[in-house]
Amino acid sequence: MQCCSKGHHFYFVYELTRQFRSHIKFQCRNLLTSSRFENQQLKSNKLLHQPENIVHSKLTLPVKFKSTDPHKVEDIAVQLNVQTISRHDASPSDPVVLALHGMPGDGGDFHNLSLQLAQHGIKCIAPDFPGCGESRLPANEVYSIDYSPTGKADMLNRILDELKLERVDILISHSAGSFLGFRAAAENDRIKSAVFLNFLGGKPHRYARPHNVIQFFSRLLKNPRLQSFYSPLLPKFYELIGFARYDVQPLQVAVENVATAEFEKILDHVETIKNKKKPAMFCFATTDKLVELDIPYNILNHVGIKESDIINLCRENNIKEPPREITAEIDKLLPEWYYKAVQFDRGGHLLQKTQIPELTKHIIDLLKYVHR
Repeated sequence: MQCCSKGHHFYFVYELTRQFRSHIKFQCRNLLTSSRFENQQLKSNKLLHQPENIVHSKLTLPVKFKSTDPHKVEDIAVQLNVQTISRHDASPSDPVVLALHGMPGDGGDFHNLSLQLAQHGIKCIAPDFPGCGESRLPANEVYSIDYSPTGKADMLNRILDELKLERVDILISHSAGSFLGFRAAAENDRIKSAVFLNFLGGKPHRYARPHNVIQFFSRLLKNPRLQSFYSPLLPKFYELIGFARYDVQPLQVAVENVATAEFEKILDHVETIKNKKKPAMFCFATTDKLVELDIPYNILNHVGIKESDIINLCRENNIKEPPREITAEIDKLLPEWYYKAVQFDRGGHLLQKTQIPELTKHIIDLLKYVHR
């Protein structure tokens, strides 16, 4: 009887593993239809020359985060890497931008954009979340950190406390970082406005479908007996769908981030942002091979942003706006909420790296509507 039960267990694992591999193969065929240029674009990370009047600092903060391990009473201490970029003559009254990277990713993804914003008097702060960038964890503690939506919201509060930030003028979030970005902008009163780049939500995007398969894979990765088999597969899978090559730990965090995502609640968060009258900007690209266009359209439509309200940035660098003056119309019809939706026909999944001049312009414009 015991052998039979054990046999059924292994058959169950084998069958679900087979389905997962089939799912991966399908997704890879789907995503690899992008051109070689766009795949290289996802991997590009060329740093701009740093102007002499700009200061780039790296901080290491000892931050304690909640543990999901019921046997651990104490919080987990993490040496958190934080990058800050500002002008030499920065003032305490300068507006503050906090940037949340995607998963996988790190705070360095915002380096070049931060250099441009700093030249306009904006202080930019970009942390590496636990397990990402230089904020590494002991291998046995990767799954002891709470990466659920509630856990990440608590992470952000603890980071803000450690940085002694009582106010964030603009919260920028990219890709899977927008799971936290939407929730924080909706619930955290320290966040005054938000920018969402290549954002996710509403429903699972391409590489998160079917979501129950991702959740199953997350459970496999957390199983100590199976980790040695499945974890080495992660770098190859992420490389196939267009990411730069990462080592295992940030990819474990990335899978956990997607597995615990509450896609349907993103729509509620956007509605709350609107109701709280927090200025917001939504940026996405038609060339994004990881996030299909109906994801941003669905989110925008949910809060009454029509397709005719979207600013289209075209390849010739001509800005094609709706036939009316969009800012004046918003001020007239929606004085209680300022928003901007920008669609790029280039830039892929890394708008913060590929569309820096345009993003800088629109972020500075957004600041005019942030109450200080």
